[in-house]
Amino acid sequence: MAKRYYNNQSSHWLIYVVLAVAATAGTWQFWPEGQSGDNQIADNSNTGDTNSDDNRNNSNDESNNSKVKVVKHTIPPNKGATTRPVIKSKPEALAKFKAGNVAFETQKLIEARTLLSDALFQGGLAEDLAEEARSKLTYLAEATIFARTINPDDPYTMRYRFKEGDLASTVERKQLLHIPSQLIVQINGLSDASRFQAGVDYKLIKGPFHAVVYKSTFKMDLFLHRQEDKLPPVFIKRYTVGLGKNNSTPLGNWRLGCGALTTPSGKRERGKLLRAAWNPPPNSIQRRRLEYGMTGYPFGKKGMWISLVGTDENTKNLIDYGIHSTNEQDSIGSQSSMGCVRMRDADIQEVYDRLYEKWSKVQIVP
Repeated sequence: MAKRYYNNQSSHWLIYVVLAVAATAGTWQFWPEGQSGDNQIADNSNTGDTNSDDNRNNSNDESNNSKVKVVKHTIPPNKGATTRPVIKSKPEALAKFKAGNVAFETQKLIEARTLLSDALFQGGLAEDLAEEARSKLTYLAEATIFARTINPDDPYTMRYRFKEGDLASTVERKQLLHIPSQLIVQINGLSDASRFQAGVDYKLIKGPFHAVVYKSTFKMDLFLHRQEDKLPPVFIKRYTVGLGKNNSTPLGNWRLGCGALTTPSGKRERGKLLRAAWNPPPNSIQRRRLEYGMTGYPFGKKGMWISLVGTDENTKNLIDYGIHSTNEQDSIGSQSSMGCVRMRDADIQEVYDRLYEKWSKVQIVP
């Protein structure tokens, strides 16, 4: 009896094994794609490099001696998803951008600078193309305006032979350049203004430089524009700036203050200052004037201040606004000041050297 019971049990056991194997095979055959954890990871990581994915799967198969085949499939797009509309460039701006690129590639620097600046300033370029134009124009500014070489085709630069008794400051005034005289020293590679020699040709820049501050993006664009000679504006460089807390930086038009001028009340204007004292604005809880180097001095190591004087209805009665260096370099790109425009040390040095008292204009836009 015992032996018979054993045989019956053995036959039952074999039947169960056969049925289990058959059920497993059937289940695997009809298992939905993507339910396997390994398959799902492989599919989601597929970025189009099918060779990379295939090699990775072959490697896994060999190491595990597995016969499981990873099934590739394409995930259908989410029909309910929305995408940001692509802003296309306007035909005229795009045409000038393309022509500027051709001139840039063929080393026609002045032509490239003119075309790319026109495309940028007239508006209508998609942002990626505008960014490319700005990058190339920054390079072109260094190669044409700030380099020592003099290009006779450049309407924004000129050759001038110094005479006996000439100084950089007097040459600047006589030639109506409207740029800081120190910039003449810099572009000619001289250590100081006393190095100019009579009878030698030097390079001059026809200014002035101007700036536009975009509040929404915390950007400042520097450009060169000589309106009296009817020259088109030339983009120079873009900087990141810090602005006033709670949107307190006022919109409007300004010019650079000038220490040689007086206000309507008879007070002398502040111009461009080094190691400038900080005067507490009306909205400051700090009421004490801070000199350079004092504890809490907000203009940092540079101590640079570029005074702004309002020139429209929204700005003409505002006082103590300016562009300045800061002891809080990490605040650049945010609303952190009391209303002024903050800049990083390296950036404000360039802007300070190029903007000119009285003649340079600054516009602050949304």
